Order: sequence, then structure tokens, then C-alpha cells
Amino acid sequence: MGKADGPGILGVFKYLDQCTAAIRELRAARMDGIEAFSPVASHEIEEALGSKPSPLGYATLIGAVAGLVGGVSLAAYAAMSYKLITQGKPLWAWLPWFVIGFECTILFGCLANFLSMLIFSGLARFRRSPAYDERFSVDAFGVFVACRGEEAEKVKAILEQQGAAEVHERS
Repeated sequence: MGKADGPGILGVFKYLDQCTAAIRELRAARMDGIEAFSPVASHEIEEALGSKPSPLGYATLIGAVAGLVGGVSLAAYAAMSYKLITQGKPLWAWLPWFVIGFECTILFGCLANFLSMLIFSGLARFRRSPAYDERFSVDAFGVFVACRGEEAEKVKAILEQQGAAEVHERS
């Protein structure tokens, strides 16, 4: 849910409302590089982080339209290239072309959705974030802020004020 490159401060929270309050307070203090960790999907954390809507739907739509155009074009090209007239049927039989067009729409839409999900969600990471703690997959919430110096002290104060169970420096 953010970039956690470089050193910073990590706050561990037991409760979701404390975590979201800390994120809102950090954003109000104009802190950048906030990354949140949660054991479950949380719309409250996304809202507190000010996450923008995902472009995943647009990527899926583009893939689906490309599949429809490609499938119908493939069928049209095959019909024009081989000119197999069967039982007096017209060479330009539009209706059967949409069967392959529909199948390619589904295929390309799904592939575009899958690939864009990997790209936009950052799931293709090859190394774990230095701020990650195993507790964030079980029962704790975490907030990491990439910062140094005076900002680090300010972040520590905000996290402790909002009820962080633990506050650590990470590098």
C-alpha cells in the first residue's frame, strides 16, 4: 500500500481504529512514504491512506476489446484467405465470427486483468519489505513511514500518541 524503501519508523498496532487514526494523523502532518500492513483487507486503511481507485477495470476493458477485435479479425481473415464455400452459405458469415470473438474477449480480458493486477498491486516483489513483521499476517496492524532525522522523531511521537504497542526504527 505504499513504498517502504530506505530507513524509517515502524509502528505496531493491536487495533484497526488506532492504526487508521495514526495514518490520518501522519497524513495531516504531511508525511510521505507511508506503508500499511494488515492481516485482513481493510477499506478503512485504504481510505485513511487516500488510495486512488485502481486502473484494473480499464486494463481489463482494453484487453477485452482487443480480444473481441482480434477474434473477429482472425475469423474474417481466415474466411477471406481460404474461401471455403460450404452448402451455399455466404462467405461473409458474421454470426459465427462472434463466437470466436466472444471467446477471445474472455481470454484477453482475463489475461489483461491478471497481468495488470500483478503490476498494479506490486505482487511481483522479489524481496520482502524491510518493514514487514510476521505478526502483520496474524493479528497485528503496522504502519511504516520512510523518514530520517527530525522527521523520525516526529513520526515516533505521532505513532506513540495514537496508541502504538511498539515503535521500532528499521533500516
